[in-house]
Amino acid sequence: MTTRTKFRILVLDHRQSGWEQRLSIAPDEGFEWRFSRNLRDSQQLLAEGGFDLVVLDPLVEGGQSEIELVGLDEQAPLLLYLCSEPVRAEALPRLALRKREFDLAAREGTVEELGWRMESLLARSLAHAQIEELRHRALYDERTGLLRGGVFEERVREHFSASRRHQLPVCLLLIDLDRFGQINKRLDHTAGDRALNRVADAIRSQLRTEDLAGRLGGDEFGVLLPYTSPAQGARVVVRLLEALRALNPGALPADSGLRIGASVGFESANGRDVESAELLREHAESALRAAKQRGGDCGVYFRSLGPRSLPKAQP
Repeated sequence: MTTRTKFRILVLDHRQSGWEQRLSIAPDEGFEWRFSRNLRDSQQLLAEGGFDLVVLDPLVEGGQSEIELVGLDEQAPLLLYLCSEPVRAEALPRLALRKREFDLAAREGTVEELGWRMESLLARSLAHAQIEELRHRALYDERTGLLRGGVFEERVREHFSASRRHQLPVCLLLIDLDRFGQINKRLDHTAGDRALNRVADAIRSQLRTEDLAGRLGGDEFGVLLPYTSPAQGARVVVRLLEALRALNPGALPADSGLRIGASVGFESANGRDVESAELLREHAESALRAAKQRGGDCGVYFRSLGPRSLPKAQP
């Protein structure tokens, strides 16, 4: 490995095979060691946390309890499991229950082999973490943590298709901050970025797990509400506007005379009355323009704009 990161390694020598003495001859560059020779001490050390990798020499070969002691979830440390060759097949299914990476090594192997196994396991974990970070950056806006615009639009198309297929209701909300350009002009972009973060947090606070929110660009946001009727969508709009108003005062310097406000346009579909996701977006944009024309700080439902704006009913 080329990284110079200091990794914390916990060795659980439950069989008391003398690993502390055996590893004392190994170079410690890049590693910080801790050792335990009984279950009680192991439980205490694992509860303290902060270990990157655990080397487990189990008291009961192939036993599940000691694997569970190290942890099975995504927050558990990496695990290098020591065993004899006959129990490898028995241990593998139990180790496979873990969500973090693991490896097996022969208990009778050399210290050099053990070091190589640890380095390989840590390297794979770092590579996986880097891939996950790149994937996260591709999906989520760096400033707000909301979905990127293109990703959000794709999700809208997917949910709209499901709405048409199963005739389920869905609502699309478009949110545009009122007079946001004045914040960057009269203050600075740092204040603007902080305001965007506060707005994103306020939007997230009003959504369910299944709802989606994205930053569409600049100071415009989108919210998709699956399985949501027009009346339910209207209530979400009211809550969102109240949450954004509640950011004042405090989100911006008191002496700036500026406030955070937003206009919201929204449209609904029930699986029959809107032809496409693009038309759903167009309707929401029309409603958003109407909210802006009314002075902002309000929400407008597309179908309240009059008969000419209503979509054609589908046969």
